[in-house]
Amino acid sequence: GDQCWRRGKLMNKKTSALDYIDCAQWLIDQKYTRASRIAAVGTSAGGLLVASALNIEPRVFGAALMRVPFVDLLTQMTDSTLPLTVHEHDEWGDPVTHRSVFEYMTSYDPYLNLGRSRDRDARDTRDEFPSVYLTGSLIDPRVPYWHPLKYLAKLRAWFSEGKRPPNKEGPWFVLKMEKDTGHFGTGGALGGLKQSAYEYAFLYKALGLLDPANKK
Repeated sequence: GDQCWRRGKLMNKKTSALDYIDCAQWLIDQKYTRASRIAAVGTSAGGLLVASALNIEPRVFGAALMRVPFVDLLTQMTDSTLPLTVHEHDEWGDPVTHRSVFEYMTSYDPYLNLGRSRDRDARDTRDEFPSVYLTGSLIDPRVPYWHPLKYLAKLRAWFSEGKRPPNKEGPWFVLKMEKDTGHFGTGGALGGLKQSAYEYAFLYKALGLLDPANKK
C-alpha cells in the first residue's frame, strides 16, 4: 500500500529490488517453483526494478521481460530538458542539486551497474544471467528509445568479453523496437494480442517450456 511505497522511494529505492529478489527466493525456498521457471517482468519504471534485481542477484530468475524500461536512470534524471525529469524528482530525488542523491542513484542505476552482483568482487555473474527481452519505441516521450538500446549494447558487449566453455549455450538478448507507437505500446485489442504473442513466444523458449525434458 501507500506506506510500503513511501518506504521504497527516494533514498530507499534499492529496497524495491531487494524485496523483489526476496519474493522470488521465497517462492523457490517454499518449492512453489524453481529459478529457471521464474520470469521477471516490468514496464517503464518496473523495468528499472527488474534490471536492478538482475544486477544484484540474477540467479533467481530464468528470464527477464522489460517493456520500455527506464534503465538509463542517471542520464535522464540529470537532463531537465526531458519532459518528465523534474516531475519525477519526488520519486527518485534530484541528483543535480543533491550530491547524496547522485551517489545513491549511481549505486543502483541499472545501466551503470550492469555486470556487477551483490558480492561483485567474488564472482562473474555472466553464467547466471538469464535471457532478456526488451521493447522500446522511437517516439516514446516518457522513456526515450536510447534506454533499451544502450542497455542492450552494454549487455552484449559484457557477454562478448567472457569466455564460455565449448558447447555451452548462453542467454540470448532480444530487442523489439517500435517506430510508430508510444509509451503504452500498440493500441487496440489486436495490437495487444500481437505484443502478448511475442512475449509468450520468448518466455516459452527462455524458460525451456518447449523442451519435453523440462516439463516437470
